[in-house]
Amino acid sequence: MARQIGIPRQSFSWKRPIGAVDGGARHSRPNEGSVALDGAKKLRALAKPSLVLSATCLFIHLIVNNQYGVFRDELYFIVCGQHPAWGYVDQPPLVPLIAGVSHAFFGTALLPLRLAAALAMTATVGLTAEFARILGGGRFAQGLSGLAVLVAPIFLADGLLLTTDFLQALTWLGCSWCLVRLAQTRNERWWIAFGAIVGVSLLSKYLIVFYLIGLAVGVVATPLRRSLFQPWLYVGAAIAFVIFGRPSSVGPSSRLARPLRAGRTPRCRHCRSSDSRCKSLGLPWRRSGSRVSGHSLFGRHRHSFECSRSPTR
Repeated sequence: MARQIGIPRQSFSWKRPIGAVDGGARHSRPNEGSVALDGAKKLRALAKPSLVLSATCLFIHLIVNNQYGVFRDELYFIVCGQHPAWGYVDQPPLVPLIAGVSHAFFGTALLPLRLAAALAMTATVGLTAEFARILGGGRFAQGLSGLAVLVAPIFLADGLLLTTDFLQALTWLGCSWCLVRLAQTRNERWWIAFGAIVGVSLLSKYLIVFYLIGLAVGVVATPLRRSLFQPWLYVGAAIAFVIFGRPSSVGPSSRLARPLRAGRTPRCRHCRSSDSRCKSLGLPWRRSGSRVSGHSLFGRHRHSFECSRSPTR
C-alpha cells in the first residue's frame, strides 16, 4: 500500500542509537579506559629512575647535612668569602663566594651553607641515570647506575660538605653527556654547552684540566676530530675562557699560577738544596720576631757547618 501511494519505505530498528540514553550524556562522557591509560603513563613518567633517585638523594642530604659541625675547610671558605677576590692561593673564587654569601645571610647555619653541594649531588645522581638511558639502558640499568652513585661514599661526602670538589662529578658527567650527544646527533653546537660546563667547573677547581688533556687525545684519535675543522669547538673554548675569568688571568700573575707558586719547595740560600736535611729550611721562627731570633741565628750557623757549599766551610 505504501508503495502504491508513493510513500518511501523507511527501515525501522529496535536498537537504540549510541548516546540516545539520557539525552546523549553517554556519548559526551569520556572514555574511562583512555583516562586510566593516560594516568598510568603519567605515573610511569613520574616514576622514572632518575626522578626517584634524585628525590631520594635530596631528601637524604636535607635530613643529614645539618647534623654535623662545620668542617674546617668550610670555615676557611667563609673567611675567604668575606674578602672577595678573582682567585685565591689554593682555590678559584666560586666556593668561597658561596660560603661568604651563605654566612652573610644565614650566619653559621649548616643547611644553607651545604645546600649547593646537596643540589649538585642530586643533579649528579639524576644525570647518571639519564646517561645510562641515552646509552641504550633500560629502567633497570638506569636505576642501578643512579643507585651506585647515590650510595657511593665519596659522592655522599661530596654532597655532605661544601668543598671545591662539590661540582667535579656533575661537570665531568655533563661534559661526557655533551660528547655522547655530539657523537649521536653530529650536532656541533654541543661544544657550546661543553664550553659552558668547563668554565663553571674551572671556577670551582682546576682538576678538569686533566680531563681535557685526555679528551684532546681522544678527539684526535677518533672521528670526532672532524670538530677541529668546525667553528663550534672554538666557540665553546671561548665561552669557557669568558666564564673562567678575565683576560688578565693568563700570565705569571694569574690565579691559575698562584697554586703553582705557592707549592714551590724552598731552597737553601747556600747550597740551593731542597732536601729536608738542610737545617736552614723549615724555620718559621725567623719571621716571628726578635724573641726567637737566637734560634734563627743558631739554625743558620749550624747549617753553615753542615752545608758543603757554605762560604764559611
